[in-house]
Amino acid sequence: MEKINNFANAIKQLRKSKGITLDQISDSCKIKKSYFEKMESGDFSFKPNVYIKLFLKEYLKYIDFEKSENIMQEFDSVSNINPIDIDLTFMPLTDEEDLNYNNEDNSLESKDYDPKQIATIIGVIIIIIFTYRIISTLVS
Repeated sequence: MEKINNFANAIKQLRKSKGITLDQISDSCKIKKSYFEKMESGDFSFKPNVYIKLFLKEYLKYIDFEKSENIMQEFDSVSNINPIDIDLTFMPLTDEEDLNYNNEDNSLESKDYDPKQIATIIGVIIIIIFTYRIISTLVS
């Protein structure tokens, strides 16, 4: 338990030495500030290990990208968590609290559309208009 508290203090001191606030990390990573507060206090039991590693990975990328892999290995050794050999970037949300998190970047304006999709939609609209004109000409 002492090792995990030392680890938590170390990442907190690293963040503070860079002059970074938890609000900045939370806003950038779109992860709740309370999760980072729990991690910095040494509480890594608030979510399944997969999520803890994801949150820690994002936290470390924000404060010190070059050393993040070394720090993740240190976390694995002090937390007695077996390293998971999967990409944690796209893990699904599991609790309703996470699903309700306000994410302003989820608007239509921020989405990139594939040019093929746009061309397909325009093509369908043209076919519908063309078909309507032919049918209306035949009926008249």
